[in-house]
Amino acid sequence: RPPQGNPVTVVDATRPAARDTAAQHADVALIKASSAEEAAALRAELRQGARAHGRDPEQLRVLLSATVDLDAYEGGPGALAELIAGWHGGGAVDGFHLVPAFPERDLERFTAGTVARLRDRGLFRTSYEGTTLRDHLGLVRPVSQYATEARATTGAPA
Repeated sequence: RPPQGNPVTVVDATRPAARDTAAQHADVALIKASSAEEAAALRAELRQGARAHGRDPEQLRVLLSATVDLDAYEGGPGALAELIAGWHGGGAVDGFHLVPAFPERDLERFTAGTVARLRDRGLFRTSYEGTTLRDHLGLVRPVSQYATEARATTGAPA
């Protein structure tokens, strides 16, 4: 078995039709929202759905998915860092999936500006303790689907 048990399952839950699938199966759900309040409501909906499917809602990470155009964003990298800090600190989302609109122009500005400010505030890691994506997301390693079957068949621990 791989070190993380199973690959991390990511579901694009930006459309309402995909949210139940995300609640039932995803380790990570990607959402779109125009306010922290909307994001928090979507996060609560997804976690409630996970609970309804018999899952631990704390094992579902909800990330805001957004394309970032730093030239069009008022305030630039610093203001974006403040927005991210506010949404994350307020519990609206568990994290972010951000894609620069123009990587050749914005990636360096994003990492040197936004990420640097978040790192200075202790909101962006400088190193990782775990070795897998599942570790980095704080998700538990799932039990093998064959573990119960093996115990039932042999009577031995799987």
